[in-house]
Amino acid sequence: MFRFLMQAISVAALGSLLAACNSLSEESVAIAYVPSSAPAAVPGAENVSLSVIAVDKRAQLRDLIGTKRAVNTARLLAANDVIDLVRSAVEQDFKAEGFVIGSGGLTVTIDVQNFYNDFRSEGAFPSALANVAFTLRVKDGAGTTLYTRFYEGNGKVENVFNQSADTAKVALQQALANAVRQVTEDQALQAVLQSARSKAAVTAGQRRS
Repeated sequence: MFRFLMQAISVAALGSLLAACNSLSEESVAIAYVPSSAPAAVPGAENVSLSVIAVDKRAQLRDLIGTKRAVNTARLLAANDVIDLVRSAVEQDFKAEGFVIGSGGLTVTIDVQNFYNDFRSEGAFPSALANVAFTLRVKDGAGTTLYTRFYEGNGKVENVFNQSADTAKVALQQALANAVRQVTEDQALQAVLQSARSKAAVTAGQRRS
């Protein structure tokens, strides 16, 4: 009897401690792009011009990056524009690969479908599970779609004691880096961009002749 009583007291104390550590107030934090690795240079990329735009295609939760578990009023917000963050992250890596960022060439459109962190119970303490998902489309100057692919990255912080905006930030930055890395490692995408480079070179040669 005494043992069960002590267990109940311990559980209640743990619950009170977690509630104390997890503020009921709204929190905001600025999310950054932290690449997991430097992208490799793409041969001939200097001959391809790209303009990168992003569109918010999130079906719901468009004003949130997360909510504290069991505290529905404690919203987590981004202090910066996460849609533009995804755009700039992809643009940054394209530039690192050697592509020219500017108008007059190919248009890369990013439809952001998810940018969210969820605190889920995984034992004594919850984990921060983040997901960043978007569809990337490449169009030529005539508006013809050359390539389309869905990319999805996940991030995780285990044994979360404090369900704070800073914890969500860590998981979301992992998820964003994982999603963008898939773009730079996409060989099919590279082939399409290389093909566009070759066509541009042929067209330029025809104009000179």
